[in-house]
Amino acid sequence: LSEGFETVIATIVANAAYVLDSTATTATIRIVDDDQQAVSLEVADASAAEVNLTLPGAVPNPGVFVVTRAGDTSQPLTVYYSFSGTALHGVDYEPLPGSVTIPAGQTRAGIVITPRFDALGEARETVILQLGASGAGTYKLGAVRRGTVTIDDARDLPSVEVIGLTSAREPATEGKFRFT
Repeated sequence: LSEGFETVIATIVANAAYVLDSTATTATIRIVDDDQQAVSLEVADASAAEVNLTLPGAVPNPGVFVVTRAGDTSQPLTVYYSFSGTALHGVDYEPLPGSVTIPAGQTRAGIVITPRFDALGEARETVILQLGASGAGTYKLGAVRRGTVTIDDARDLPSVEVIGLTSAREPATEGKFRFT
C-alpha cells in the first residue's frame, strides 16, 4: 500500500529513576514509505505546430507528454510538473495547471501541449517539462524526469523592420540603418 509520510513522536515522561533534560523530552521522526510509486515521463509526440484553426479543415497539431507510474494503482495519483524552454507558457501554448492526475486503476496520464497560432514569423520554440517531487511523499521520481516538445511555426511571414541608427552628412559621412 502506497502511503504518504507518517510521523512518530516519542515522549519521555518523568520518573524518579532518571533525570530528564527539559529541552529534550520529545522527538519527532518522519517515516518515508518504501512502497512509494515511481513516476516517469515519456514524450509521446515531440513535434507540435502552430495551426490557424480559423481556416476550414484546420486540425490542431499538439505535442504530448505522458506521465507513467509503477506501483499501487488503487488510488488516483496527482503528479506535479513545471515548464521551461523558449516557448512561453500561456503565450506560445495553452496554459496548463502544473499537475496531472493519473486515475485509480490507470498507469498513465497525458499532458497535451497545444500551440497558439500567433501570426508571427518565429523560429522553432521548445517546451521542456520537468516532473516535480511529491511534497506529500506519495511518489518518487523515476529515471526519466524531463522531456522536450518542439513547436514549429505556422510558416507565417517574418516580421521585418528598419531603424535609422545614424544620420548622413554631405560630403562623406554615411548614414546607417539596421534591418531586422
